[in-house]
Amino acid sequence: MKALILISILCFLLGFFVGAYLPPFNAPAADQAHRVDPPSDAAAGTVKQTPRNSADLADMLTNPPEAFSAMRELNFQDKRMTLQEVTRQGGLESVRQSILMIDQLSKGDIVALIEHHHRASAFGNPATHQQISLLASALFERDPDRAVEMLASNLTGHGMSTLEYAIMLNLAAGDPHEGIRVVQEALTGQALETAISVMLHSMVGVHSPQDVLGLYRDLEIPTTSAQHNWPLQQIYYHWAEEDAAAALADIETNLRGDARRNALTGYYTGLAETDPRAAAQSALASPHPNEQNTATQTVFSRWLVNDQAAALDYLAGIEDTSQRNRLIERLSWQIAQVADEATLPWVEANLSGNARHQVVSRIISEIAKEDPRHAASLAEQLPFGQSYNEAISNIARQWASQDSATAYRWVESLPRGNERDNAFTTVLLAFSRQDPEAALKFIASEVQENQAGHIERISRRLGSDTHLEAFAYIEQIQDEALYTAAHKGVISGWAQQAPGEVAAFLQSEGLEDMLNDMASNIAGAWSRSAPEEAAAWAQALEDGDARRSAIDQVARNWLNQNTYVASEWIGTLEAGREKDSAISHLISTIEPAEPAAAFVWASEINNERQRQRQTRRILNRQFADDPDAGRTLINESSLSRSEKESLQKLFE
Repeated sequence: MKALILISILCFLLGFFVGAYLPPFNAPAADQAHRVDPPSDAAAGTVKQTPRNSADLADMLTNPPEAFSAMRELNFQDKRMTLQEVTRQGGLESVRQSILMIDQLSKGDIVALIEHHHRASAFGNPATHQQISLLASALFERDPDRAVEMLASNLTGHGMSTLEYAIMLNLAAGDPHEGIRVVQEALTGQALETAISVMLHSMVGVHSPQDVLGLYRDLEIPTTSAQHNWPLQQIYYHWAEEDAAAALADIETNLRGDARRNALTGYYTGLAETDPRAAAQSALASPHPNEQNTATQTVFSRWLVNDQAAALDYLAGIEDTSQRNRLIERLSWQIAQVADEATLPWVEANLSGNARHQVVSRIISEIAKEDPRHAASLAEQLPFGQSYNEAISNIARQWASQDSATAYRWVESLPRGNERDNAFTTVLLAFSRQDPEAALKFIASEVQENQAGHIERISRRLGSDTHLEAFAYIEQIQDEALYTAAHKGVISGWAQQAPGEVAAFLQSEGLEDMLNDMASNIAGAWSRSAPEEAAAWAQALEDGDARRSAIDQVARNWLNQNTYVASEWIGTLEAGREKDSAISHLISTIEPAEPAAAFVWASEINNERQRQRQTRRILNRQFADDPDAGRTLINESSLSRSEKESLQKLFE
């Protein structure tokens, strides 16, 4: 049984973390109710209290096997900590030691530890997975009915946690027919379907794929989803490794639909592991286009990972040029994941268009992580185009994170163009993240092109983080024009985080020109979080372009949040350009669902030319759908008599 436990935990860890076929399970909610038997020794109050830290407890393991018997003398908390310390080490030795330690625990301790970890739902922690799996296996060995009871009380059919999966592994490792009978008695509905699917999946590798397939076909369970067909991937994966011809013959004879698709995926994956060349030949020979696409994708995805050179050679050697080009195009993403500098000649010879751009860009990006200077030399050999642009961008990003000043010097040497400008921005922003003060000094003293633009962009980012520190940084800039750009940038960044504070600051400092320049940005940022406050502030501005642009921004954002309340506010605005612009935004928002209301609002526009354009546009659509409704809109509107007559003649 110890071997069974070890097999179970290893199968789980491999299947859960690296398996290509096992779909993700969802842990149950942390507050899910559980019935827990108390630890027998803790309940009796006879535990020897031995305060230890985790390092002391780990030291206990340096003298096995005597150390494991000492587990019995620890209190429950120290037992938990000791087991946790061992499993955290990882590896097969950790599993062996954990099993020996668990042997010293009472059944009550085991159940309590399972429940503790299960409630904690530490689903991303491998050590916790290992503990739950080993504890569940030990419980199954001592009291299988209690283990199945825990399975029945926790499994919902909406995913499976480590606990349930571990119990299912133990059921699957024994008599498969008995395991199925147990879960059929304990579970129903979706939970039963989930459990049986996991059991069938787990049985393959312990039992022959043909035996598991026979059991699969004998079962009569309700199938509410494709989950029932999922074990076929694992069954035919192993069968293809043992006898590919027999497995494929069985698929061709007995399977259709989703079951066939799942089986073929497993079959081609298994064959690709043992004989990828034969798998590729079989996939390419499939007479069904959809199946051929899926099969070739499956085979070469695995082959490229296992033996990149052989897979690429085979692809390049496909005689049918059209078939080869289509397949390589479809596999470009997978090729990009495994490609390296040695692959570049193959890429140049066999890829074109977007596929080539994607692969080349990724290769150079990967090289840039370790050696950006060498990546830059490779990029310089590329022709101008998408591959070159993406390579320059990736190198700039990687190099700037390592040495921004040197990266900037490299960008200076590039040919002028958009990619060079973008690389400048990338490098300087990365520099500012590492050392904002040094970045600003560098730009002010070293950068020759567009100093003010770079200073403003970086200062804007700094202002969005912490404007007080940013103001301190820019005070050191001596050049008046650069200082002005930096000051504007800090305030712009600050305005995105606290627009109300910025508005008050500008007004208190008498910075009216900057306030007017930034009114639209302030109103836009402010109205996204507090439209009423932003509206009141915008309306309090002096008449002019700043006020109009601020009110326009408030109208846009407020209408997106609450059309009705925003429309009430628009109705209170004084007639004029500001209200006309706001009404136009309102019409664009409501016209698709409420054309009649949109027409009423259009009638309120003060500017005659704008009013006529909006009303006629709305009526064009309305008369096309319902002429009578269009005439009613005209007659009941607040338009002047002459305008009504003009519109009626226009649409007669």
